Amino acid sequence: MKRLSVYLTLLAMLLMVGCDKPVSLPPGSFYVGDGVESNRLTLKGLADSSNMFYISSKYPWSIEECPGLRCEPSSGNAGENICITATALRTNNSLELQELGALNFRVENTRFVGITAWQESAVTVGREFSSKLYLDAEQGAKHTLRMTSKLFGNELGITSQGDIEVVATQDGEFKFEVTTTALADNHSAEERKIGDFSLNLDGDYTNTTIEVWQRPALVVDAKSVLLSGKAGVQSTLLVTSPFDTEAKSSSAEFTVEKSAKGVFVVVAKSENGGDVRRRLGTIDISLTSAPSEVVRSVEVWQRPAAAPQTILCYCMGTALGSYYRTNIAMMKRALEQNVQGESRVVIFTQSNSLRGKVIELVYEPLDGSVSEVELVPNINLPATYDAQMLASILSQMVAVAPAHHYSLIVGSHGKAWIPKASTLAATTYGVPHHDIWQQVEGALPTRHMGDAVATQLNVSEFAEACAAVGQQLDYILFDQCFASNVEMLYELRNLTKYVVASPCEVMASGFPYAEVMPLLLEDGGTGYNLDAVAKAYVDYYLEKMTGNSVSACVAVTTCSEMDALAEAVKRVNAAAVREDFDLANVQAYEGISVIKNPTHIFYDLEDFAMQSCADEAAVTALREQLDKMVLSRYHTPKFYSAYNGKANDITHYCGITTSAPITFDSKSAYIDEWQQTQWYKATH
Repeated sequence: MKRLSVYLTLLAMLLMVGCDKPVSLPPGSFYVGDGVESNRLTLKGLADSSNMFYISSKYPWSIEECPGLRCEPSSGNAGENICITATALRTNNSLELQELGALNFRVENTRFVGITAWQESAVTVGREFSSKLYLDAEQGAKHTLRMTSKLFGNELGITSQGDIEVVATQDGEFKFEVTTTALADNHSAEERKIGDFSLNLDGDYTNTTIEVWQRPALVVDAKSVLLSGKAGVQSTLLVTSPFDTEAKSSSAEFTVEKSAKGVFVVVAKSENGGDVRRRLGTIDISLTSAPSEVVRSVEVWQRPAAAPQTILCYCMGTALGSYYRTNIAMMKRALEQNVQGESRVVIFTQSNSLRGKVIELVYEPLDGSVSEVELVPNINLPATYDAQMLASILSQMVAVAPAHHYSLIVGSHGKAWIPKASTLAATTYGVPHHDIWQQVEGALPTRHMGDAVATQLNVSEFAEACAAVGQQLDYILFDQCFASNVEMLYELRNLTKYVVASPCEVMASGFPYAEVMPLLLEDGGTGYNLDAVAKAYVDYYLEKMTGNSVSACVAVTTCSEMDALAEAVKRVNAAAVREDFDLANVQAYEGISVIKNPTHIFYDLEDFAMQSCADEAAVTALREQLDKMVLSRYHTPKFYSAYNGKANDITHYCGITTSAPITFDSKSAYIDEWQQTQWYKATH
């Protein structure tokens, strides 16, 4: 496999540098491997050190001379698999990896470069090394390099200059410790070069000169401090310095006190009742021994007591942890555009199933960066999740980020209204429930199932938790599978104005937050455009993805129309079923096999009504109500399902699914559970 990789890369890098008669080599006619990694041949640092690699060719070949390297043999006949010994011609005493040059191959009058030869240093440095060595700011600060090499015996010569002392002490045969000491303090706010030294080593290269620098006298962890809009809430400023430091406030609007070495506590004296953040003043950090020589100024700002809006992001579980981290990185990239104004983005993440934290993404206007600030550093989670746990998390997020409006993004696995595994009977008609939802082998990752049984929540528990927080949400964006489902939406109708969700599986990478966040923070963070969010989601997968990954379906629904939809569906349910109705023709939204379950679990609501209901007027009324309720609906031509491992056609799309059709086969899963839903009770 290694040989094949090298061969393919050689062809990809083929560079004509002069040929007598160019020849296109057939695949498999020449390759190099077993000793060459990523087109690099690396030799040890001493002269005469060697490495071996293999050449196999269907044609006569030769290797042209390479500086600093000898290859034996340097040519071969057709049809031979030959071991080549590459030998270094000189010693590398430079402390750095040196490029010896390119290996030029000539095959059938074609000359090309495919491999570069490198030589390691003959000196082994015991810790990570670069040509710059840093010392702390105080006089006497030391740094020790542990070195091993046969290039020195009982003595190691050193040439140094500047405000440093460099001493080599022997630590065994061919082993030395080289200790560098600063001879003066750096009472500067900037790092400074204080000298350099080189080792007098035997060898053919020029010995490396190592620069010695001193760190600044003090380093402050932030250019500005953003205080809470409430009075009396603490924020900390961290200062790193080997010297004693002090802080002075330029304003009576806030206090700054030293609580420990390097830790300063900043507190606003009054509340900011306005709509924008206000500048309270500056803090000057200086050395106590030299208060006028080294000064770092930090601006102090106070955000409004209540933000225009706070976007709460709830990343549930750990199974999608790597994707959540990518999602957060994309959010940060979007916020670097300075789009959020005074609005806030607060995220709950989990390090494991029993521990989580709340962070905020904070824009730094002085340099345009976005940092992660811990608001609630440690949240202990119960062994079994429930509504009380979720309500507690959401309440803490609301408390630390007060706002006039709230919205919620939920990143999770999900199966819409389907009850969590711990509340289900073990089997349905002899088939375990978890078998119904098992992916096919080699399926692409989607947000298709819950985490471990103990960490799952029912939609009723989710709704109960949101209600307990006491804040109606402007919208909920479900970055999880199957959430645009009428049974689920009905449970949430009194909790939020709008829902953005997918009727089918969501690919594991989720929503493209670099594109989406600016649309959720329009007009300086005071507004949002959910139609544009939905369109951006689908456009991203159409334009950036390939193959089966081109899969994105989404709908934006308004919850105020839910009760009217229930009445329209109740009228459909009361009508007779069409004699020619065939459930197999209704648009479904997962690839569950009839082997696992006689019916699909999620069907297009409108398509089901149109094909099954004999009352045309009732169907028309339902479709008109769906048009009022579904504000936006977008989809790719097909949707991917991990349950059949392929892209599935979309022939009808209203944006909302229902599980009502499962009742058309008495052996289908979840019939009893479905008849206990609020939606069933409202529509029958």
